[in-house]
Amino acid sequence: MRTTLDLPDHLLTEIKIRAAKEHRKIKDVIAEALEKGLLQKSEPSSKNKALKIKPLFNAPFPENLAGTNFNHLADTLENDELLSKLAL
Repeated sequence: MRTTLDLPDHLLTEIKIRAAKEHRKIKDVIAEALEKGLLQKSEPSSKNKALKIKPLFNAPFPENLAGTNFNHLADTLENDELLSKLAL
């Protein structure tokens, strides 16, 4: 299929250099690059992997907070008095 693309000069230069080095047609280099780019978008990215959370310090978890829900824990951690006790 024939189409027209407006490409930035630096990109077209890179495509021409690659085509010349690999003894290929410009259209084949462009098609391959587009295909690779489209396949990368459809496959899960390594950037989307689950994050591992590491503690910033090694303080024990306060016993009086065991079994609390997240909201209660967040409210408690905002307490300046508790933060000073934990030396944060």
